[in-house]
Amino acid sequence: MPYLIHKLTRAALLAVSLVACASGGSQKSPSPSSGSQPHLEVINRSNADVDIYLIRTGQRIRLGLAPNGQTTKFSLTPAMTIGAGTVRFEAVPLVGGNTISTDPTALQPNATVTLDVPPP
Repeated sequence: MPYLIHKLTRAALLAVSLVACASGGSQKSPSPSSGSQPHLEVINRSNADVDIYLIRTGQRIRLGLAPNGQTTKFSLTPAMTIGAGTVRFEAVPLVGGNTISTDPTALQPNATVTLDVPPP
């Protein structure tokens, strides 16, 4: 009989442990800086897709593609902006055309910088 109680106790503890592990994995703790990241909004009014770059301390980081005729928003991570002082953004057409750049900008939390790519 004590052997049976021991097995039942082990099985119950195992079941409780599995439930605890399964429910704890689905919860996400909020990041202290969530929602406070700066953003770049690209309004591409040209007839060409453009690659978007962040320029900081001489380093060029590709953020992604802004399709022609669309507005695209990019979130900027702390790794991209921390210690950078000021940054610039560039839009480089995939086919021909001129590169469009912003003036140097100091990024603030929750700020949105707009880069307008004009029609040709």
